[in-house]
Amino acid sequence: MESSPPDLKSFVGNVTRIGVAFLVIGVIIAALSGVASGWGMPEPARIALAILIVAAVLWISEAAPLFVTSFIILFLAITLLEPAM
Repeated sequence: MESSPPDLKSFVGNVTRIGVAFLVIGVIIAALSGVASGWGMPEPARIALAILIVAAVLWISEAAPLFVTSFIILFLAITLLEPAM
């Protein structure tokens, strides 16, 4: 059975979904960075909250495959939380 090449509409739809997901992530993190500092949260807790929001938006929107999302979360945790602790 031959597989057909992906069409342009599905590619544009995936790129748009990824762009919207990252836009939502950016807005939520920007809004919470000011709010979380008012709550008296320490820096590692704010970073962990931001990573949780990124994970939730990526998993819900399915902008990237789930295994890619898990690697993104691991990468963010290692690169952002390690220096803050």
